[in-house]
Amino acid sequence: MNTYRTAEVAAIIGIHPNTVRLYEKLKLIPKPERLSNGYRVFTKFHVMQCKLVRIAFQVEILQNGLRKKIAQMITVAATKDFDTATALTKDYLKQLQQERNNAEEAIKIVKMILAGDESESAQCLKRKEVSEAPLNEYQTILNNLRDGGKRKTVITQMFRHKRLADALCRLPEQRCKMRPNF
Repeated sequence: MNTYRTAEVAAIIGIHPNTVRLYEKLKLIPKPERLSNGYRVFTKFHVMQCKLVRIAFQVEILQNGLRKKIAQMITVAATKDFDTATALTKDYLKQLQQERNNAEEAIKIVKMILAGDESESAQCLKRKEVSEAPLNEYQTILNNLRDGGKRKTVITQMFRHKRLADALCRLPEQRCKMRPNF
């Protein structure tokens, strides 16, 4: 069985040795055995677990508890409870797919807005109503909005991201008559 010291694991993964120690402290990897001189002795499992941690936390989607779910999966995997880790991973992938579907729906809506495809009747919704609306209702919501401040507010709430709303609001006046008011 191959064993590794902290610096060797760090070199294999491409991280600083203190990061390996941090992973141990956060229980993202199992606690390694120690030699009589106090040095940590890592195994191939530790190396693979460190690689898993690095890959998992490269994901940039932070909303709806995705980061917490992947952290929980990694912590469970570190305890070698692979059945539970597999179930958590499946749940994570399911939610990740839903986030992807949400993003694709948002892209469709943005394309619709840019094309000027919306009607003129007004509908004013609270942020909670917009955030809880099923995806298939977003098109209906947009079709019931007027140009101006209400449209900008709903777009901001729909995307829950100020930068995207700002980008939409910076479009030329003839294509999008909304301006940021944050």
